[in-house]
Amino acid sequence: KVEAAGANLKVTGDLELHGVKKSITVDVTVLGSGVDPMNSTRAGYETHLTIKRSEYGMNFMPGGIGDDIDLTIAFEGVKK
Repeated sequence: KVEAAGANLKVTGDLELHGVKKSITVDVTVLGSGVDPMNSTRAGYETHLTIKRSEYGMNFMPGGIGDDIDLTIAFEGVKK
């Protein structure tokens, strides 16, 4: 699910790791858009989130690695 949130987006979907699926909602920043030399419209997006490894069954070395993992996801969409 994608919803407008001012100039940015709020995206809800399923994140599945190690066979564990959880519904998450992230704030997605619209980085910009424009027309490329091939006359296609491109737009860039980015989000940051933190997950707990233990919630996805990743329990190896919790003291050495830690439980909180910071993720950055950046992607580009092209309108044909």
